Amino acid sequence: MNTPNLFYTISEQIASDIKRQILSGELDEDTPLRETVVSKKYNVSRGPVRDAFKILTKEGFLISKPNIGVRVAPHPSNEVFSLIINIRIDLEVFALEKAIKLFNDEDIAYMKALLERIHIACMQDDIYTVETLDIKFHEFIIKKYGDKHLFDLWHSIVNRMMFKYTRLKKLLDTYEEHNAIFNAIINGDTETAKKLLRCNIQ
Repeated sequence: MNTPNLFYTISEQIASDIKRQILSGELDEDTPLRETVVSKKYNVSRGPVRDAFKILTKEGFLISKPNIGVRVAPHPSNEVFSLIINIRIDLEVFALEKAIKLFNDEDIAYMKALLERIHIACMQDDIYTVETLDIKFHEFIIKKYGDKHLFDLWHSIVNRMMFKYTRLKKLLDTYEEHNAIFNAIINGDTETAKKLLRCNIQ
């Protein structure tokens, strides 16, 4: 399995950069985004920009309304955010419990490479890359279980949690947390892996 990439297409690269701007606070809630302006900024046609908007709308970072256009979505309220956390925990713990015996050598190598990149990003204080790779780590567990309905449900909520990623005192803590989950997985220790996963999702 290849080393994990962050994005592939032009649309995904544009979506990734807009997401970075939202998470960093460069783009505030309710900021309007126009295809013509964004296409000029990235020196591309409006097609990739339109696709990037669709990606971010599906992930909950943008909202699109008729006669209003595309705007940066509001952050979840504390009450809704708590509900999202609990739903995500239930989904991931279920998937991990079912999939933990399915991980093969190729999967382990992929997760190890992912962790190495998380570690490098932590050392470079690159919070956006850490956030992106963090999601990919959890996504891999969900995908390993192999149920499309579960993945679609998980994917529809997981990005909402990126709005509040600053819970950690040290960025390197996220590497330590994911490395501990990884070690429990490769040791086949389901209960420890589930416990660590619950603690990580906050």
